Amino acid sequence: MKSWIKGILASLLLLIGLGFTAETQAQNRADIIGVVLDSARSPLQGATITLMKAADSVLVNYAITDAKGGFNLRRIPKGDYIVQATFIGFNSVTNRVTVTGEQAKINAGKLIMAEEDLNLKTVTIEGERTPILIREDTIEYNADAFNVLPNATVEDLLKRMPGIEVERDGTVKAQGETVQQVLVDGKEFFGTDPKMATKNLPAAVVDKVQVFDQKSDQAQFSGVDDGNEQKTINLELKEDAKAGIFGTIAAGGGTESTYTGRASVNRFDKKLQVSFLGQANNTNQQGFSFNEYSNFMGGIQNMMRGGRGGGGSRASFGGNGVQLGQDISDGFTNTAAGGVNLNYDLKKGTRLNVSYFYNNVRKDLDAQTYQENFLGEVPFISEDSSRDITQNGNHRANLTFRHEFSKRTNIIVRGGLTVNESEFTSVGESFTLSEEGITQNASLQDYISNSESMRGNGSMTLRHRFKKRGRNITLDLNGSTSDGTDVGDLYAENSFFTRGRLETDTVLQDQNQVSDQYNYRAQLNYTEPLGKRRYMTFQLQRSTNFNEVDKEVFDVESGDAIFNNDLSNHYDRFFTTNRVGIEFRKNHRKYNFTIGLDGQTSVLDGRIFYPDSTVGINQDFRAILPDARFDYNFASSKRLSLRYSTNQNEPSIEQLQPIIDNTDPLNIYIGNPDLVPEYTHRLRLRYFSFNQYNYTNFFATINANYTENSITNAKFIDTLFRQITTPQNVDNAFNLTGFLNYGTPFQLGVKLRANINLNSSYSRNIVFVNNTQNSTDTYTNGFDLRLENREKDVVDISIGAKVSTNLTQYSINTELDQSWLNQTYYADILLVLGKTWAVTTSLDYAIYAGDAFNERTDVPIWKAAISKYVLNNNRGELTLAAYDILNQNIGFSRTSQLNYIQEERITSLARYFMLSFTYNLSKFGAEQQQQGPGGKKDRRPQGFQRNSGRNWWRR
Repeated sequence: MKSWIKGILASLLLLIGLGFTAETQAQNRADIIGVVLDSARSPLQGATITLMKAADSVLVNYAITDAKGGFNLRRIPKGDYIVQATFIGFNSVTNRVTVTGEQAKINAGKLIMAEEDLNLKTVTIEGERTPILIREDTIEYNADAFNVLPNATVEDLLKRMPGIEVERDGTVKAQGETVQQVLVDGKEFFGTDPKMATKNLPAAVVDKVQVFDQKSDQAQFSGVDDGNEQKTINLELKEDAKAGIFGTIAAGGGTESTYTGRASVNRFDKKLQVSFLGQANNTNQQGFSFNEYSNFMGGIQNMMRGGRGGGGSRASFGGNGVQLGQDISDGFTNTAAGGVNLNYDLKKGTRLNVSYFYNNVRKDLDAQTYQENFLGEVPFISEDSSRDITQNGNHRANLTFRHEFSKRTNIIVRGGLTVNESEFTSVGESFTLSEEGITQNASLQDYISNSESMRGNGSMTLRHRFKKRGRNITLDLNGSTSDGTDVGDLYAENSFFTRGRLETDTVLQDQNQVSDQYNYRAQLNYTEPLGKRRYMTFQLQRSTNFNEVDKEVFDVESGDAIFNNDLSNHYDRFFTTNRVGIEFRKNHRKYNFTIGLDGQTSVLDGRIFYPDSTVGINQDFRAILPDARFDYNFASSKRLSLRYSTNQNEPSIEQLQPIIDNTDPLNIYIGNPDLVPEYTHRLRLRYFSFNQYNYTNFFATINANYTENSITNAKFIDTLFRQITTPQNVDNAFNLTGFLNYGTPFQLGVKLRANINLNSSYSRNIVFVNNTQNSTDTYTNGFDLRLENREKDVVDISIGAKVSTNLTQYSINTELDQSWLNQTYYADILLVLGKTWAVTTSLDYAIYAGDAFNERTDVPIWKAAISKYVLNNNRGELTLAAYDILNQNIGFSRTSQLNYIQEERITSLARYFMLSFTYNLSKFGAEQQQQGPGGKKDRRPQGFQRNSGRNWWRR
């Protein structure tokens, strides 16, 4: 039997074994029920019920009252307890109960709560930890109620919280939506990249985690919901963390010359927050979103192979403090990065945020690509092998300044500067084969490029709120500018086989490109209240985008550089838009409704500069852009939203240039100056439900997009099998996607939690191949089931399966239809041994079925680590980790496009072993000893305290 099957069976047996233990204890347990009323004997819905041991006030269980004020604390073991009820604006009330095991239910009676009075004495219960509160549209988690190991990061903490999912690549989702920003005490932390906080801040300093939909600056200021919001998490820190230094320092070395080092040092007080982050490693790990800090230009942007999806190795494996996994699965990546973030409250109403971050990333990719192309009824094969090396250095600085002139007038100023330097080298060979496997052409290529770019951006928002409630005016100004240079050298040997004859040509060129861009936008919004929560908003907007590209190509012959008129080009473009709009909005306690209509005129004014002439491109466009929004709140944690919007997208400068780009001589690109803008209709339906009583979540989303004048690529294949691609407008491009997430606790011998993700999509596109129109229908479906145990004090097990299917159908010849199935099975296990040991292991087994491709590919990735916690209060962590124990790791991806399917394999970092040490700089050690049983100091390690209250959600 294969080792991966044994691993999954062992995990299931362990879960079942734990279940038998739970069943034997069930007969000694009872449910505690009761009701909470106010002084008028009316039920209080949403009151927090906390159950604590009478001996030491340690939290045991938790509940929230229903609409009738009732609560039910399920399956409580024998013992003496304190039942405490709390509710905002009321004095807490307590009652004592005893579970003898002789009754199935015990009634705690009626808990009568009086409104808060400062003159009344209140009862304080030491050790109280209310795990979760629902405050209008905010879900607030108490971090102390969730058990994590010493030196755990915020990411590890979020994995414990129901309703929050952390994907294998570190992406955080809350209530089914991707979290777009993580704040620290309500302030920005290194810009808008969520991973900067989740991967680098220690969990020990977090007091509360607040999840909410952050409204736009305009909506927060005016009090009128404009429907613009983003999923946000705020990390509220403990008071001790706001008056000292905290963080971690780690370093490690291993086999295969691997190394890692990272540091996170933070100094906070009530007015000033200063954070430093630094890291260096050659183990494909990132403490930030790679795409957020990488800006490549010119040939690098067109040819770089980074960021490829799929991959046999999955990202960000396991680990509460035990760090396993690789954030980048493909190739070999060396990273050196560091930065500083500063928040300073100058005075009341005046706040400054400044951050600077630098990263230097070298990525080495050795890739083999197989592509099957469909040309009407004649398919052909492309095979490519390449070695790409990218060295990228990126400086990024951001500034945000907020100032209140008065309670009615404020200003927000934002600015940013990015400087990028890149070197790119690619050496490869490619072949084109007929369906019978006969070589049609071949190319050997060597390309080198050096790029430099600088981009600056700034914005100002000035807002004034009038005395009449709801009346306000906002002025938004923003702009950006960038310039870049790209110097490249191309060498290619091309061979063409026709009628048994071999024809060859050699390309040796210098390619130099200079590009400039600037844009600005000015917008004025005025809102007038109409009474009865109705509002009318008027909008004026003007924007201009300017691009200029000057590309010079020189053919090198006998050491001389000869200017190539056909491949060189100098082009600029102005795209100016004027927009006026009106919007009606109705706000109700249960629902919000908005309908709007914008009129837009656009002017495209471009010029192509030739050595002896200039050709102008002038086009005018007009569009009517309606939009509508509807939100209905069934309850504080159950709502439905509907969005309809339209927009017009102008062609890019690369798409408009009628100039040949022969960076890849076998795949030539020519722009089309006759393109017109796309007009897109978007419809989104979203339903959200989170039951705080049984911790069940259900999220569903449906998106539909229809695009008129969609810009697609028309391909022409010449007799030498060279592909010439030109963009053109087509109609009837359609896309439909759906997503469903369901999570719930249940019991099957052992207390478990299940999480199910379903996703499906359908798209119809049109592509022209050799002047023949081909409609392509693509269907994709995905299913992801994960099971985990809910009692995590000693063991934490998570197992799951992920299946995805892809089907592509062609209108010209249905015999060319393609389909394939991918499967991934995974298991994560964390085991706490005694007071100072922890073991973690992760197994991912990916199966890429043959189907439309040559053969089936299996990629099993197994990782494991053991940690020993040392020094006072577990400040030190010594970890021995093994990565890719079976030595099977490869980068692997499959892609389906309009007229081809592609499979890619990339040689990647495989098996190695590493010994590392982590030191906790936080003062949450001896200074934070807990009270143990009998009132004595509890000197057990903080991360290993057997506090059942930390697993409140296992009910």
